[in-house]
Amino acid sequence: MSVSEQFVGGDGVISTPIATGVGTGEKAEVIGHRTADAKPSGEYASILADTPLQADEAGVASRGMYSPLTSLCNEPRFATMRRGHKVMVGQNGWLERPGSIAKKPEQPKKAGFFDSLKRIAKEVADATEMKSSRRVKGGERGRASSRVRISLDPREQSLLYCELEFLLTSALDCYINSQFNAGRLDADKYKKVVDAWHQKGRPKVVGFRYDLETQLDLVFLHMKDFRFYGDRASVPAAISGILEAMRVNARALRVRTFCQPDSVMAKQLLDSQSLLNLLGSAEQRQIQLAEVVQFFKIVLEREHKLQRTEEVRGLPQ
Repeated sequence: MSVSEQFVGGDGVISTPIATGVGTGEKAEVIGHRTADAKPSGEYASILADTPLQADEAGVASRGMYSPLTSLCNEPRFATMRRGHKVMVGQNGWLERPGSIAKKPEQPKKAGFFDSLKRIAKEVADATEMKSSRRVKGGERGRASSRVRISLDPREQSLLYCELEFLLTSALDCYINSQFNAGRLDADKYKKVVDAWHQKGRPKVVGFRYDLETQLDLVFLHMKDFRFYGDRASVPAAISGILEAMRVNARALRVRTFCQPDSVMAKQLLDSQSLLNLLGSAEQRQIQLAEVVQFFKIVLEREHKLQRTEEVRGLPQ
């Protein structure tokens, strides 16, 4: 059975779905709206409180998105240092020679946003692979552990994971809301997730603002009910693979040690990109993910330059 209307429980926040004729048989008061493909039913579920449900695009566009990573990337320790200089005459100069004005080449076609994001992700993966494949010098067996690179310090990892987890949970909250509005949320499957949540002694939430792992569990249960997007939307095995990979990542994010290797973080970012594409998230959320990836890439480049400088000076690594 599908949940097709918006209701409010007695506590005004959220309650477990209640079906008439089963258990207490109580009905929640209808205060919401009915979607085009939703049909009235005697089985109700109390999902959201006073806030209306909205699609991902509307929710993102209605308010500004703040990220501390944007301003942090502009700090001197993260910015690429380059001495300022000017070329007055010659190639790329400010002034041109009168007799050597060549025909301006045609500007190449600008790549799309998703192509740019894929390029950044590929560069991050390549940089991580390059660092992890450095050969051990001097034949010292004790140096084998240096193959696992950790470029981000605990503070930088805490900032990155905070932004990444907020981005993913917000995207999933909006996605599940949109599927609920379309009448695709199954009350029995939702009740199973809510009961498991309450059995762990966790507090009630507004809407579908559960933790990342619980949200992914809810989507995983609705693989055959929800609508997915992107190139892999019609391949159930691909959908299952992305969701399962993200569930593994969610369990890893829950243990906040802030000492994850570069290769692990790079894979988590690539999996996050695949998830947002699968959910059909708004472009603004893709831009937010690109900022997180860019922050990670800047730190990798910074550490790579420091390592090269130490090698040139002959200092121990």
